[in-house]
Amino acid sequence: MHSYPKGRKQIWFDRHDGEIEFPGEGLRGEKLELARRTRSDGLFLSVAAQFNHDQLLPVFESTEPERSRCRWILPMSRSVPDHGFPCLVSC
Repeated sequence: MHSYPKGRKQIWFDRHDGEIEFPGEGLRGEKLELARRTRSDGLFLSVAAQFNHDQLLPVFESTEPERSRCRWILPMSRSVPDHGFPCLVSC
């Protein structure tokens, strides 16, 4: 998951081959324990929301249609990278 506070890219977490990685300092709080609790077929974001992670809970809630003020898109052009999941446009 990438964040762009003030237009600057932060990598909060990535997942490669089932391994959750935290390459940057942008994601604060308990993350290693949350990664440990995340099943191999589970979403780290949903586990973080279950444990009320301060930064990730609002992101998770923004994906719920009835609560969302955010717009999500699926990339349809070559100018937007297709990661296989929606991209957050704005809140």
